[in-house]
Amino acid sequence: MLLVFVVLAMGMCIIEDMVFLYFSESLHASNLLMGGTVVVTVIFEIPIFAYSQRCLSRLGPNTLLTMAILCYSTRVVGYTMVPPSHGWLVLILEPLHGITYACSKTALIEFVARATEMGFEATAQGVMQSLTSGVAPLVALPLAGFITDSVGANYLYRGAACMVRPRVGFCG
Repeated sequence: MLLVFVVLAMGMCIIEDMVFLYFSESLHASNLLMGGTVVVTVIFEIPIFAYSQRCLSRLGPNTLLTMAILCYSTRVVGYTMVPPSHGWLVLILEPLHGITYACSKTALIEFVARATEMGFEATAQGVMQSLTSGVAPLVALPLAGFITDSVGANYLYRGAACMVRPRVGFCG
């Protein structure tokens, strides 16, 4: 399961750290549009975080992680299908980021909590955060820059979806 979270984190950091570059260069998006994407994302994250305990009890961490992976893959492929003349269409895809982020973080915390002995919870959460927020970007971002420079951002995003999507089989 650790690998699933690290691979998803690699895919997510590509989007989180490079998406505005893609929006501005490939879709000719304005600063207003890019700011609007953040607003839409957060609007969808907040309720999931607010009801995370309910989501966990009804769906479980495996389903939340599966939802995160499917939303991520759909979103990044969707970006590559938006025509530059209609950049505002990314706003339709942005709720998927809110779902991806909130579901993946909620599932990650629950998986680590379940797998950790009493008294080591904070250490285990710290190790997972180091892997998903430190190691994953350290590996993914230089590779993402190379791919973008070599074959373009559309191939990067579609490749990221192909890297993350097969992990669904490991969630159940």
